[in-house]
Amino acid sequence: MGPEKLLEEVEKHKDEIAEKARKKLEEIELAIKLLEPEFKIFSRPEYTVKLSEGLKLAPHPKDVEYFALALRFDFPVWSNEKAFKKQSKVKVFSTSDLISFLSGI
Repeated sequence: MGPEKLLEEVEKHKDEIAEKARKKLEEIELAIKLLEPEFKIFSRPEYTVKLSEGLKLAPHPKDVEYFALALRFDFPVWSNEKAFKKQSKVKVFSTSDLISFLSGI
């Protein structure tokens, strides 16, 4: 789940994703194409009401929409950005936090 810009961000960083995953770019592009229909994308009007609050929480202006969406629907955020955890209104899972959480289910 994510704001409209989520897929733009994934596309923008696919080279970095491939490098970190130690996969070929073509494999990442295929994975994105296969997963794209599974993403629930929210349009901006669905969480606009929380943008000002998201602005106060987000460590960077580019992250405001993620915080606004999380606040609007009480969603956690998955990010390894340490600055995201410097607030207490939105639950933030790092990758290792998420693996631990899912392992306990």
